[in-house]
Amino acid sequence: MGVPGDLEKLENAETLVSILYASIQEQAVSAGLTLQQFANQLTGRDAREAVDVFMEELADFFTDLRPAKGDLFRLIWRQSQEIEEAMTTAAKMASGQESTSSTDSLALSE
Repeated sequence: MGVPGDLEKLENAETLVSILYASIQEQAVSAGLTLQQFANQLTGRDAREAVDVFMEELADFFTDLRPAKGDLFRLIWRQSQEIEEAMTTAAKMASGQESTSSTDSLALSE
């Protein structure tokens, strides 16, 4: 699903992984965890939860600066999640898959 303006950049998995890593870089470096190692470990439910938390925090940031824009950002994010979930469910139903578990990854390309 497309989103307006610079928000499109947040649909790119590599960009999201880099942003998430940057937000914990100090702790990651202290633990000896590289960006590539972080990306390789960030899969499935953990990846989705990390992105969801980041996007909610980003919406809060914008809400503090400009409440209407923050609320709009949050609404766009939540609607895009609902649409993505509906599309995934429809695709699984069409292909006969019953499982809703996912092993989606936000891994970096090598």
